[in-house]
Amino acid sequence: MIVASAIKLVDGRVYVGKRHGDCFKNLAIIFIKTGMSAEEAIKIHLGCKQGFINDSLEFLTREEAYYEAFNCRQCKEQHYVETRIQGFTITAENWKPCLFSEDLW
Repeated sequence: MIVASAIKLVDGRVYVGKRHGDCFKNLAIIFIKTGMSAEEAIKIHLGCKQGFINDSLEFLTREEAYYEAFNCRQCKEQHYVETRIQGFTITAENWKPCLFSEDLW
């Protein structure tokens, strides 16, 4: 079962919150309180992965979290919907489900 949104830094540290924006805010607050400048704190989260934490405290990517949430009946099944976005080519063959906190709460 999914219990929180999370971000995982390149060095493996994980920060949690209700929404992913809360995770980034928590990270910045913690680093700024340790004396780091806001600019340095922001640079730390570059390259991080967004995902979720389950009830076993495992970090799951957005795709992995979708399957867990669907299996636990926390979200509805997702289906491919053709969408045109300039600069992106997404087809039924390369589309993958992706969980968002709005799908859960």
